[in-house]
Amino acid sequence: MVGNALVDTFAKLGLFHKAEQVFSSLLIQDAVSWNSLITGYIEHGYGAKAVECYEHMQDANVVPNLVTFICALKAFSSMGAPDKGLDTHCEIERLGLLQKESSFGNILVDMYAQGGWLSRAKEVFDKLPARNIVAWNALIAGCAEYGKGNDALKYYEEMKHLEIVPDAITVVSSLRSCGLIGALDKGREIHAEIERRGTFKYNQVVGNALIDFYAKCNMLGVAHEVFEGLVFRDVISWNMLIAGYVEHGFYEEALKYLDDMQLQGVYPDSITFIYSLKACNSEATVDKAKYIHTELERKNLLETEPVVGNALVDIYCKIGLLRRAHEVFDVLPARDHFSWNTLLAGYVEHGGYEDALDLFKFMQSQQVPPDEVTFVCGLKACASIKALFEGINMHVEIERRGLLVSNHPIGSSLIDMYGKCGVITKAKEVLDRLPLRDSISWNALLAGYTEQGSAEETLKCLGQMRLEGIPLNVPAVVCSLRACASIGSTSLSEGLLTEIKQKRFLERNYLVSSTLVDMCVKCGSVAKAREVFDQLLVRDVVSWNILMAGYAEIGHIDEALACFDQMQFEGVAPDAVTYINSLKTFATMGATEKGQEMHTEIVMKGLLEKELSLGNTMIFLYSKCGAVTMARQVFATLNVRDIVSWNTLLAGYAQVGQNGYLFSTFNSMVSHNVKPDVITFVIMLNACSRSSLFSTSQSYFEAMSKDYGVFPCLEHHSCMVDLFGRAGQLDEAAAIIEKMPISPNVVVWHSLLYACKSWGNVQVGNQAFTQAANIDDQDGASNVLSSRIQVES
Repeated sequence: MVGNALVDTFAKLGLFHKAEQVFSSLLIQDAVSWNSLITGYIEHGYGAKAVECYEHMQDANVVPNLVTFICALKAFSSMGAPDKGLDTHCEIERLGLLQKESSFGNILVDMYAQGGWLSRAKEVFDKLPARNIVAWNALIAGCAEYGKGNDALKYYEEMKHLEIVPDAITVVSSLRSCGLIGALDKGREIHAEIERRGTFKYNQVVGNALIDFYAKCNMLGVAHEVFEGLVFRDVISWNMLIAGYVEHGFYEEALKYLDDMQLQGVYPDSITFIYSLKACNSEATVDKAKYIHTELERKNLLETEPVVGNALVDIYCKIGLLRRAHEVFDVLPARDHFSWNTLLAGYVEHGGYEDALDLFKFMQSQQVPPDEVTFVCGLKACASIKALFEGINMHVEIERRGLLVSNHPIGSSLIDMYGKCGVITKAKEVLDRLPLRDSISWNALLAGYTEQGSAEETLKCLGQMRLEGIPLNVPAVVCSLRACASIGSTSLSEGLLTEIKQKRFLERNYLVSSTLVDMCVKCGSVAKAREVFDQLLVRDVVSWNILMAGYAEIGHIDEALACFDQMQFEGVAPDAVTYINSLKTFATMGATEKGQEMHTEIVMKGLLEKELSLGNTMIFLYSKCGAVTMARQVFATLNVRDIVSWNTLLAGYAQVGQNGYLFSTFNSMVSHNVKPDVITFVIMLNACSRSSLFSTSQSYFEAMSKDYGVFPCLEHHSCMVDLFGRAGQLDEAAAIIEKMPISPNVVVWHSLLYACKSWGNVQVGNQAFTQAANIDDQDGASNVLSSRIQVES
């Protein structure tokens, strides 16, 4: 008796070490002593320990009594483990205890409902000889917990029909169900009943449930009114309100409530911080995110609440602070798949593909098996940087674990990876093996064919996709139009165009309309492009840019410039591409003054600092117009200069024959650690050729491969042939051609033929003509040049 009392006392106080010591010392461990221990574990939230204790009791052949069974069922219920309670339920049924003790029925309904076995809970409920408020609440709460809001409200109505008066638990579960399914009218009805009866007017839990209900239904004003009407506002009240504002995108207001609650002396808990972090989803809230981070560290929540740490990693990733995200990730005491995947997705989202793959490898080294989300992120990183080797390794692991046939997103990601890496046959193999081939997987293959320039395969793939009953969608339309554009045939797209119009893609999607205009332009039908363009309901800057570029391409300069004026008249602001197209048009016209006007406009908008390609085009304009001083000034203002910037300026100096500036700029480029490329040496050799600078030209030609690792191509050899040809050293020019490591084309032989004509060298001219004719016997230019050599000699 005394021993059992001590076990009971220590267990109730949570002193389980002492309770277990006394229990172990008992000569007789009967049902009472076991029950005391089990009850203590349940009361202090140690459900698993209570179940373990119950199982030991059974192993010890101690016969359970009513209290034991009740405690055991409560333990199974607290764990959400109805499967473990099945045997106990059967034993209770066998002993006929369900009819003798009404509380068994209520506890069984609760156990099954809390574990999600709702149909079994209803079976037990229906067999109860008498159903009290406890049983109804267990059933309604279970339905609410597992998203069965309609069922919960149906049971609520049945209960009321039987004139069973709802209590606070009933009301809370019913309001939660209304919030789940957006049953605003029903929730208002329950609210009105609460007000009418006045029973729960000052009930904190009911008040919080009302805030949650109205917030979920996007009635934030009413939620705030209920909140203001509460006599006492606890942290849950604030959390419900903050969560509501966050879920509906009112982030600024949510963060204001975070400040207000602290001013009113209510300390945020982990839930508050999680929702507040979700509200910090832009660069403007970086300081607030850092403040919350500091608070989390101060309260030691990063170590005790893994979900808070994950939320912090997630928000840093979303606002692009990846280094901070990784720092938080590194100090997390426990990292689950969500932690790894959040950081991995953050790197992929912000273009840190190498970092993503490094993290993927580190994850494997830590013996954490990648899940479906991990593989999808990893494959996306591989696709983005064409990391085929890493992608193949992932594929092997996916096959080993049987994920390809069981997980559709992984299959589509594999197709995308192989397509972007250029292994399109492998992408097709993966598609053929998928048990389900939907629009996403087909689109991935279509994109792969399009990216590789396999236009005919793209259209064939589209046909197969249609045969399988996959409806036309935006990505498929875009890929198909691009394929038609690369073939240069509008006739192939006629049927597609009809369907596009029928399904109103042009009205609904800017990308489709812009791509269609682009296709018409690339197929040489600018008039058709204009016709399509004029039919667009919304003409964005992309479609204007495509049309302008099309006009410029075919030399319709006036129309291109008219587009620039018209788009602004229609309220469409030019972007960097618009200005680039316009500047190229001015360069073609030699319109330096117009270019200067646009230059001023670009500088005023601050675009020159943000868009390097715009600066490079500005240099091109001035260089093309011979205004190399202006080109140099633009070059000097660029914050960043790439190889295109340097080459464009070099080409400008070469064009006007300012060799001194040309050579000094080349030297400056090298001293700035910018490596010359193929184009750089074409510019330098052409300039040397025009100025007959033999030794300088040979120095550059030799330095290409020796000093810079640039191996001479056809154009470089052609420059050298031109150099010797201009100087009349025709045998040497012919020797250069003979020694070329690559087969010369007709253009190279034409260069030699021109030189032979200039110098009247019939012998070398005949050799050059023979070689040119061997390459192209229909080449009229070679015949004309050869004839003139014969006549003029």
